[in-house]
Amino acid sequence: MTKPKKRDNTGASKSTQGWELSVFVMPDDPTSIRALENLERICSEYLDADHRIEVVNIEEDPGAADCFEIIVTPTVIRRHPEPERRIIGDLSATARALAGLGISHLTSPAYDG
Repeated sequence: MTKPKKRDNTGASKSTQGWELSVFVMPDDPTSIRALENLERICSEYLDADHRIEVVNIEEDPGAADCFEIIVTPTVIRRHPEPERRIIGDLSATARALAGLGISHLTSPAYDG
């Protein structure tokens, strides 16, 4: 199996206190590309440097999709902090993405739909 690409913004190889997110994508899919861009933006704006994003290209690693029961891309899994949460789509509705990932408590009360 191909190892997933990791983007580690914690300075450590594996975070034990920060946010750990996996995003399952198809590499040439515009929705997957937008989801990754939006996830990176959301993390940089709302989680500071205390996060790690694992990018899983399911074209290269279909076993990972099976293992995590991914049926559609893009799918983001919040692995830490527990409990695990999943959100599907390009994350363009920031408030909904924040709520879906369980980080809405870190944001202002403004809602973008």
